[in-house]
Amino acid sequence: MTIQPSILIWTLISFALLMLILDRLLFRPMLSFMDARNERIEAAMQKKEADAHALSEAEAELAVRREQALIRTAEIAETEIADAKVRAKRMIAKAEADRETRMEACRNEITLKSRELETGLENGIDRLAKAFADKLVS
Repeated sequence: MTIQPSILIWTLISFALLMLILDRLLFRPMLSFMDARNERIEAAMQKKEADAHALSEAEAELAVRREQALIRTAEIAETEIADAKVRAKRMIAKAEADRETRMEACRNEITLKSRELETGLENGIDRLAKAFADKLVS
């Protein structure tokens, strides 16, 4: 078997032409498709990481806001309790003052009634004494 240079040259030309056609029609489109696919995958992974980071930041912010809300609620509750205690003390003091006023009015009324009774009793005793003296004299 001998090597024929013309067949070797035509074989090399055919191979080169086949490689050029395959490169244009198959390899370049497939590589560009693979590159685009890899870019989409990379973009999706970056978006996933960004979303995960944003979610963790949002959760942290939510936790901070929840804690602030709890603190604010506790402060409001303490304020309301203190206000209620102050109002209760005022009501008790007012009730005590009203009770003292009524007690003083009752004491004054009792004293007045007692004096009226004493006066009435003295007048009755004087009338009885006069009537008795009139009966004795007559």
